[in-house]
Amino acid sequence: MTLGTEGSTRRQELAVCEYIKANNMGQVVATYSDIASAFDERARRPEFEAALIDLKAGRIDGIAVWKIDRLVRRVSQYRRVFDVLESSGGRLFSMVEGIDTADPDRKAINGLILDLLVHLAEMESEGTSERLILMNQDRARQGKRSGGGTRPFGHTLDWFALVPEEAAAIRSAAQRILDGEGVYAITQEWNKNGPRPVRAERWSPTVLSQMLLSPRLIAKRDYDGELFDLEDVPPILDEAIWERVCAVLGEVRPLAPKVRHLLSGLALCGRCEQRLRGGRGSSARGSKGLYVCPPKSACIGACGSLSVMADPVNERVESKVIEWLSDRNNVANLLARHAHGPEAEAMTQRVKELNDSLVDLARALKPPPGVPRMDLKVYWQMVKEVEEERAELQRRIAVTREASLLAETLAFEDVAEEWNTRPLEWRRAIIKLCTSRIVVEPIGKTTGAQKGRSGFALDPERVRVTFADA
Repeated sequence: MTLGTEGSTRRQELAVCEYIKANNMGQVVATYSDIASAFDERARRPEFEAALIDLKAGRIDGIAVWKIDRLVRRVSQYRRVFDVLESSGGRLFSMVEGIDTADPDRKAINGLILDLLVHLAEMESEGTSERLILMNQDRARQGKRSGGGTRPFGHTLDWFALVPEEAAAIRSAAQRILDGEGVYAITQEWNKNGPRPVRAERWSPTVLSQMLLSPRLIAKRDYDGELFDLEDVPPILDEAIWERVCAVLGEVRPLAPKVRHLLSGLALCGRCEQRLRGGRGSSARGSKGLYVCPPKSACIGACGSLSVMADPVNERVESKVIEWLSDRNNVANLLARHAHGPEAEAMTQRVKELNDSLVDLARALKPPPGVPRMDLKVYWQMVKEVEEERAELQRRIAVTREASLLAETLAFEDVAEEWNTRPLEWRRAIIKLCTSRIVVEPIGKTTGAQKGRSGFALDPERVRVTFADA
């Protein structure tokens, strides 16, 4: 398991794989890499969670890491990992520190070293965090910018000069906001024939809003809620105008979390087969939201003509899913399909072969005397092909991991009661596992649909649910 930047994780992963192969320690059947901080408790580390799930389920026998602090940097994380290792009989190996919990002669000393290393890593991270806070605070007071290597729209790469046509576009957008135009309308126009973003292919309302709200536009930076003047950075907007733009955008950008809908991206439009999106409903109609087909301008092939209240669609789908889950045979049959059988074993073996291939390719760059070195361009092309195939296989293997959620439902006494207590992401995961297709048909396509009915009304027959075993 590795952690860090994309380049560093590849190097760490390769070093661990080489060591395991050279010392006949076993087979590498899965790799887990997170580009996130192990110290930050808010950071999402899905691969870390996946490794623990696979260890619990017996899909892997242990975890090998380059260094312990690549796996955990907090004592609480260490205790959690160690509990899973003890309950599963798993093995933890750290290449740099030379720790191997499978070595019976070093069991006691390994435990002491691990405990010490994790405490030291936590202390080091806390110290680093405090130093970074002081450094950033000092840089802000000195008027130093905090940006990275990407050129900001409207300024040059070093921020010390304006890009005239981009600065003019920002001023025009700010004035249009003050004149009552919406961010979405400006975004659509810019995507058709306006200025291009610095890195992305298209503008989005979120990106444009964030840019207009940035104090960079008035040559200031925000640190801990306080604005500091940026040294030698020219402003694009007058401060009074920028404050008015922020006030307007603040009125239309709620501070509450973004509303998530149960079937966003899961249900399909019955007319054009595009995935429906969640949208805001009408308070007059008492709806929390809508499902809408994407507009033609936003998605190739979309019709943009279907909209339906989210609540009754959710109720229809949930009632069918609960009914399906209540039949234990349905769940058992689907779990059997996702069981760790010959196909999964073959994919796992192929992942092992691909990991070995990466090790062999790395050795081809440092051949023994008399053996020609592999061309670097060929090397990277082959590495790309191997990593793409491995990533696809590991995505397919992950379905078995997700199916463990479905197994929970076998223990439910009352599926409907349990369903209503579960979080949104859990319910979405179950729906994705047990359905193969959810379609909302347009008005008039289903039997018995009434002409002239509003597109917001719902005939239950318009919602078609096909289950995975059908």
